[in-house]
Amino acid sequence: MNMATKKNSKKKSKSIKKVPKKKTKEIKPIRAGPKEKEAEELPKGILEEDYKLTYDFAVKLNKKFKELIKSIVLFGSVAKKTPKKGSDIDIAILVDDATIEWDREAIAWYREELKKIISSMTHGDRFHVNTITLSSFWDNMVVGEPAVINIMRYGIAVLDTGFFEPLKFLLFEGRIKPTPEAVFNCSSRVPWHTFRGKTKLLSAIGDFYWACVDASHAPLMQQGYVPPSPEHVGDLLEKVFVKKNKLPKKYIDWYNELYKLAHKIKENQIRELPGTEYDKWLKRTEEFTKKMHSFLDIETPKPHTKPEHTIKK
Repeated sequence: MNMATKKNSKKKSKSIKKVPKKKTKEIKPIRAGPKEKEAEELPKGILEEDYKLTYDFAVKLNKKFKELIKSIVLFGSVAKKTPKKGSDIDIAILVDDATIEWDREAIAWYREELKKIISSMTHGDRFHVNTITLSSFWDNMVVGEPAVINIMRYGIAVLDTGFFEPLKFLLFEGRIKPTPEAVFNCSSRVPWHTFRGKTKLLSAIGDFYWACVDASHAPLMQQGYVPPSPEHVGDLLEKVFVKKNKLPKKYIDWYNELYKLAHKIKENQIRELPGTEYDKWLKRTEEFTKKMHSFLDIETPKPHTKPEHTIKK
């Protein structure tokens, strides 16, 4: 949550708990935007269970945080009327940082209490909650930031104190338009996203490589061998398994090829990798590790199981 801490005067307390109590905002039923009158009732395609979970969640938030919250908005696939069974329930919580002072202690308290509420919810793991400060939401809205505009366009206010719905109305009336700043910001993010996508493909090869190294070490250790360094794994696998006709030679060729590819990437000799290469090595890694595991007398590890510490050779 991005909340700027403001300077407080000596007389002013920083604690949220000392904020004067105001009249609790009443949670109203979901209301439609100005041009979406058909959404007055539960929209078709929105699972009744999802709406009930969202409403119960909003009630708990309102009870706990009261005047701290300006709006609770349901968005994403549920609000767009295109959910699937078990889809994430996307929630945006707009918190007041204009009239309420936030410090580190207050932010920590909010996060902890929010975490408790989510944990207490049935199917709480389905909630994808974004907390946005009022000032941040406003700054992004006035320049036409796409992410905020989409929340306003499709979002349904489950709780609103008079902030979200008027802005939604102005958007429908065409009064909120993209600015040159929004166009520039949107365009400037493109190279970074592309670079990150390419980097992830390269990083995946490194993960496949270490999967094959670890998968090879396990059966070798079971055979009584001290695990060799990665560059000698192929030779030892050939000696222990291939020459005894327990393992086809292709697996050794795959390992040696992956070893060379991973080190070329590490040394920046390869900076880009096509998706077809990723698909090829994913398939080979799965087959290789499965074959290595067939030599062991233990159960197949769960996909989510991972060691607390990984020592790389």
